[in-house]
Amino acid sequence: MIGSRSFTVVPAIDLMDGKCVRLRQGVFANFQVYHLSPVEVARRFADLGFKRLHLVDLDGAAGRGRKNRETVRQICQIQGLSVDVGGGIRSVKDIRNCLEMGAKMVTVGTLAVKQRETLMNFIKETGGDRLMLAVDIKGNRLAFRGWRETSKEDVYQFVRSFQQAGISRILCTDVRRDGMLCGPATRRYRLLLERCPGIVLTAAGGIGLTSEIRKLQQAGVREVVVGRALYQGAIDIHRLAGEFLG
Repeated sequence: MIGSRSFTVVPAIDLMDGKCVRLRQGVFANFQVYHLSPVEVARRFADLGFKRLHLVDLDGAAGRGRKNRETVRQICQIQGLSVDVGGGIRSVKDIRNCLEMGAKMVTVGTLAVKQRETLMNFIKETGGDRLMLAVDIKGNRLAFRGWRETSKEDVYQFVRSFQQAGISRILCTDVRRDGMLCGPATRRYRLLLERCPGIVLTAAGGIGLTSEIRKLQQAGVREVVVGRALYQGAIDIHRLAGEFLG
């Protein structure tokens, strides 16, 4: 297992037109294709011992439909891999569809911002154990709809409202650092942990060194999502597996 009972390193796969890609700062026009078969990439992660995978449907996030549905389903069926799925989750039906395809968790962002009451009712009915709240921050504002729009709502109040409703897992991404290999927003994560005690925090964006992962672990972050650094070799995947194994 990559990680431990209290800390986990999670590789990421972003899907666009059936390919494995990475963006910079969430800009859809600024993408790079890394592999033509995301399913093969996911299987490689599983073979290396990773137990968790962060999977994002960028076409869904951009409002281009669920064209990656079959790829998502295949990845979710890989033995030994617990997949959280996000991107384009705009309704309770989308949540249920992802769970039916085999996702262990569904990441909700835009739905939480724009249809809060609907999501809250869903949580009351089913609980929040299978949901992860996306807290995507652009500057100091909450970003949604594929990071193209922002809200003036207080980020910490946003998190606390869903924490009280029953979602404890928070995925926080610093949009301006995402895909830039410029280092994570460690101070931002510390503040989030201080102001919203009790959350299980997953950090994403900017990570390019294993030493940065260790610092996030020391800060109290429970999971770290790594994307571009793995694909470009900034972090050696075998070394990462060895260092965080057990």
